[in-house]
Amino acid sequence: TAWFVLAPPVVAPDGSVIVVADRMYAINADGTLKWFNNLSYGISSYGAPAVDLQGNVYYASDWHVWKLNAQGVEVWQYTINAGCGSFLGHSWGSPVVDPAGRIYLGLGNGKRSAIPCEKKLLVLSPAGTLLTSFAFPEIPGTSSPALAADGTLYIGNLDGGLYALR
Repeated sequence: TAWFVLAPPVVAPDGSVIVVADRMYAINADGTLKWFNNLSYGISSYGAPAVDLQGNVYYASDWHVWKLNAQGVEVWQYTINAGCGSFLGHSWGSPVVDPAGRIYLGLGNGKRSAIPCEKKLLVLSPAGTLLTSFAFPEIPGTSSPALAADGTLYIGNLDGGLYALR
């Protein structure tokens, strides 16, 4: 079976490599399979998963964000619905998780900048509920946020800006 890897792999604290292809895989450092998960709605993102210090994995694809535990078992799924009537928010970017377990995710897949509800950054709680969001003039598209050691969150935007949020 051929794998089509769309997203960059990430390394978990235990040294295993998390890779997204036809499903999500964790590969041990010796190359053996640690676990795999089909997720609830399939995978079609270019964003990399994020891994916290406990080995939990966070992943966003299209209309969903997932948290899997270090054994690859789904803990929760959040459906991105930004209140767009019949439209749902999307994300093809990589989430980032801070030391407190909050998940940050830019919306948009780079195709629909006219949809106002996709012009934002979501902040989810460790339990998978929406804490807050930040609105942008344009969508972050497939830009993924980056978190600095001082807690500043950086994210690029289709308006040509680089935003620094605290």
